[in-house]
Amino acid sequence: MPPMKPWQRITQCLDILLDRPRRKRARARERFLLPQEWDRLRPILSRHPRKIEVYVSFLLLEGPRMSEARKMQRAHVDLVQGFWHKTITKNGRRQLLALSPMSCQLLASLPNTGPYFFPGDTPDVPWSRTAVRYWWKKIRREAGIQDVQIRDLRRTCATWLSMNQENLVTIKDILHHSSLNTTQIYARADQASTRAALTRHAERMFPT
Repeated sequence: MPPMKPWQRITQCLDILLDRPRRKRARARERFLLPQEWDRLRPILSRHPRKIEVYVSFLLLEGPRMSEARKMQRAHVDLVQGFWHKTITKNGRRQLLALSPMSCQLLASLPNTGPYFFPGDTPDVPWSRTAVRYWWKKIRREAGIQDVQIRDLRRTCATWLSMNQENLVTIKDILHHSSLNTTQIYARADQASTRAALTRHAERMFPT
C-alpha cells in the first residue's frame, strides 16, 4: 500500500479526535481492454472521425496519459526517426519516447492544420478533455464496453505488453514511471506463465 499523504494523516487524526468513522481509501482501478473487446472496437472506431480513431489507437499503441496525447505538438515529434520528446510529464521530468512505425503512420495521416496533432475547435488550441470524453462515451457504448474509461487505455497498453512477455523495465520506461514498483502491478497480467505452471501441474496429476 502506498504511503499516506500529509493531508490524509491530518484527516485520520481528526477522525480519531472527533470520533468520526474512518474514510475508506479509493480502490485502484484494474480494468483494461480485453483483446476480444479490441476486436469489436476496431471496426467501430473506423466509422468515427479520423481524429478520435487515431487518438484512441495511439493511446493503446504508446500508453501516454490522456492529456499528454491531447497536447502533443508537432514540433516535439520526429515522424521520420520515430521519436516523441515530451517536454512536460506528470513526474516533472522530460521523456524521449520511441514511436512505433504504426504510430508514426497514424499521426502522419492527420491533417496538418496547426501546432497540435489533435487540435481543438481552433487549430491553435489542443483538443479539450470534454470533447474526448464525449466521443469515447459514444464509442464505448457502441462497442458494449461501457465500464472502460478513456484512462484505462494506458493501463491496457501496459497490460498487453506484460501479457506478451515484454520486459518490465521496458514497460517502466514506456510509461515513464519513476519506480519499478509502480510498474510491478502489471506483472499480475502475465497469464501465459500462470497457464504454463497450471498446465505442468495438471500433467503431473494426470500423467498420460
